[in-house]
Amino acid sequence: MKFVPRALVGALLLAFAASASATTLKPVTEAALTDEAEAIVVGTVAASRAEWIGNTLVTSVTINVDETLKGENAARIEVLLPGGIDTRRAVPVAVRYPGAPTLVQGENVVLFLNSTALKPEAHVITGFSQGKYTLSGSADGSKSVQRAATGDRSDGVGDRRTLEAFRLQLQDHLAKPTR
Repeated sequence: MKFVPRALVGALLLAFAASASATTLKPVTEAALTDEAEAIVVGTVAASRAEWIGNTLVTSVTINVDETLKGENAARIEVLLPGGIDTRRAVPVAVRYPGAPTLVQGENVVLFLNSTALKPEAHVITGFSQGKYTLSGSADGSKSVQRAATGDRSDGVGDRRTLEAFRLQLQDHLAKPTR
């Protein structure tokens, strides 16, 4: 039997423990996401990389912003996702959070965002994975938006709609006086 360094065993146990823990998401309505988010943007995932902020491993994702539906306009924004894979270490480290949002290079998305204390110029997705919507195109050139349903939903979340209908619903909600 080969000798396995304690550091390697410890790193593997840490990685398995981080991925084995459960994540419970409180279902958030689209109206609540809209109210809670500081920004809502439509964009494309340009790049991502693992980064340590103190003792926290995150994936830093660059989004090319096509449209800002709420908040300040910016051509590019940085979004931090929890966890990631750091292969630059002598012993690679991977941290995964079940239910965490994922963003893939080239993916077209609508994101509900808030600022974060981890990195002042960056954002996090509001409502964890619930604040990420995926855009897809159709043969007629129109775009549709969809968020995966989370739990027992009665607000229609998970239904595919045109991006234009989505925009109108957001604008209608934002125009209502706050309570």
